[in-house]
Parts: sequence; structure tokens; C-alpha cells
Amino acid sequence: MDEFIIDPYRSVGSVNFADGVLIGSGVLIAPNLVLTAAHVAERSEDLMFVEYDGDTHYVSQIIYYPGYIRNTINHDIAILVLETKSDEDPVELAEFTYKKMSLTTVGYGTGRKRFSNYGMFWYYGRLITNPQVMIMLPLKATLWFGDSGGAVFSIDNKLVGIMSYFQVDDDGTIYENGCASIEYYRDWIVLIKTIKEG
Repeated sequence: MDEFIIDPYRSVGSVNFADGVLIGSGVLIAPNLVLTAAHVAERSEDLMFVEYDGDTHYVSQIIYYPGYIRNTINHDIAILVLETKSDEDPVELAEFTYKKMSLTTVGYGTGRKRFSNYGMFWYYGRLITNPQVMIMLPLKATLWFGDSGGAVFSIDNKLVGIMSYFQVDDDGTIYENGCASIEYYRDWIVLIKTIKEG
């Protein structure tokens, strides 16, 4: 769904190059902090976060999760520190996830903000070999191109994941979406928030 009149996901904005060109998405976790995919942040040192209403904030620092390897999706999560504070309400982090949990994806693709309708995605689980990755199955749709770094919300609008990658079969059908799991990264996120807000 897109072109909505009232934006129910105001904490989600776009991550752009300094010249305004869209890279991906991000979500406010504090007035001056944005959570996004690390591979979105690594595209440039000169980034800006653009809110749903057009307000812009330049990025002063990029904090990658320890263990992230550039040009990979291993620990694909980063926090952007903004030069100025947003006046939007930051998102609340989910405390837990469960099998077949209904999810909503929110992000920017092809130049505009979109979100999935209820029931299109559900939570499959986390893999033993990669517990940091949350697997989300598309029942009726998939992530749109450009949505990397976007938010994955629970039914009560709490953040459960950050969009990272997708898997495609031989005929081009997308059958799986991988997201950075908030459940896995929660302690790191809270630690950075405490340092940067304190």
C-alpha cells in the first residue's frame, strides 16, 4: 500500500546521499538515532535521513555492529547518529517474536514510501547457524526494490526487524526475506542509545 493520506509509520524515513538520491530506508529509535541496514550506510560517508514530511537531518556518525564485514550481509545493521534531533516519536523495540507472527514491512522503494497490508508477511524464525537473521516469509508479496534498511513491525507497531536481503529461486520468484533481528541486537541497540542520549 502506498500514497496514504495519514502516515501510520512516521518513525520510518529514507536514507539518502547528501544530494538527495535515495539509497534505502531507516527508522528512528531515538530523536537523534536511526537504525538501518549496514550495507545501506556503507554506500557513502555523506548521508542524510529524510522524514516522511520532508524534514532532513544530516548524519554525523555511522556506528556499525561489531563484526560487520563490508560488502556482506553478515551482521547487516548500523546506527546513524544525526546532527539534529527529529521531532517525530521514535519507534519502540519489540521484546520478543513468535512463530507465524504477522508482520508489516515499511520502507522506501522506487522513490516513495510504502507499507505492506496486514497478513502479507509472517515471522518464520531465526536460524541456528545465523541467529542474528530473522527469516520472514512472503505469503502474498515481497519486499520492494530499495527497501533495504526499512522497518519490520509487529501488529502493535513495535520494531522486530530491519530489512536486509531476499532469496530468489530459478524463475525469479522471491521466496524468503532476511532481516536483522531486533531480538538478537537489542542489547547493542540499547547500549548505543544509552551512550548517545546520555
